[in-house]
Formats: sequence, structure tokens, C-alpha cells
Amino acid sequence: MRVRFRVTPEMRSNDKLIAATAYLDAGMKLLLTHGIDKRGRCTCGRRQCRSPGKHPLPEFPNGVHSATRSSTKIKRLLIKNPDANLALCLEGRTVVDIDGDDGEVTLRSLELPPTAEVITSRGRHLHYSGELEDGSFKTRQLDMLTGASRYVMLPPSHHETGVNYRWRDDSRKITAATPEELDRLRKVVKKTITF
Repeated sequence: MRVRFRVTPEMRSNDKLIAATAYLDAGMKLLLTHGIDKRGRCTCGRRQCRSPGKHPLPEFPNGVHSATRSSTKIKRLLIKNPDANLALCLEGRTVVDIDGDDGEVTLRSLELPPTAEVITSRGRHLHYSGELEDGSFKTRQLDMLTGASRYVMLPPSHHETGVNYRWRDDSRKITAATPEELDRLRKVVKKTITF
């Protein structure tokens, strides 16, 4: 199943409620995660939080499997938790997560088609419509995330580094189809793994 979407001006809003409403209007399934407070800590309150600003609120007890298209629920929870972050369930989607120079080198070798792109604290997310057949996988500083059991953060979520996720202005406005080159990369990765 391929789920295409167009990045709208509302999705670019710094107001989480406006952005969340736009994502839901586009048919996306969302969940809310803990956010980052004014001291730069996760709102879960744990001093040694291992996933600050990225783990689901208690109202999503099954994590991504509790994701919803209910605007009533999302609105109520954002009013109650204004620092919460927005996350997208990747059902029908694939995101390429690039974190660093090695990831950029790998990405350039793939010659992927342009698509909607999010700027993150350490790199970027490329959003594609359609899932990879064999699921998610990782390479050095580049992850392929796909399917209903995965999620990624959406703008204008706040990262622990102080950076807000944001849609890149000059990226393609509509998501491209998930390219076959990603499956080619998976085969290369499998060949290079030694046990």
C-alpha cells in the first residue's frame, strides 16, 4: 500500500495543534511522545531517560500500535501536554534516516529520487510512499524505517539538542514512491555483515 501526501503550509506550522490537524487531515496515523522541557530534559521526568522526547505518552500504551487518526484524541492530549512531540506511524511508508557524513556518502551512491524531506538535529529524513518488502534495516549512519511497527518524529517536534524538526523548504512537496535502490542497498549491507 502506498500512502502519498503533500506537505502543506499547515504542516510547516510551529503550532503543534495546527500541524497535527494537517497531518490527520492527510490521513496519517499519529501518536504523541514525551517532549523536551525548558531545561532540555524529557518530560517523562526520568533523569537518565534513554530516549528523551521520543517515547510515547502513557495514553499510547502500545506505542506505535496505539497510533490514531482521531483528531479529538490528539487535540485533547496536546492541550493537556503542550510540550508533547508528534510522531508518524509508518504504515504504508518508508523513511530514510540520515545521521552524519557516512550516511550522506551512502545516500549519494544510491541516487534516490527527490521527495519530501525533514531536517533533523543530526541530518534529515526522506519520506517515501510505500513500504519496503523485507522491513526496516540499518547501515552506518543511515537507517531505513518502514511499516506499521515503526514511527518517526514529525515537525515541529523538539529534539533534546534544542533543534526543532522542520520540513525542508526546497524539497519536493509530494512524497515519491519508495525506490528500488533501497532494496539494492539492503543486499549490499547483508553481504558486508560478518558474524
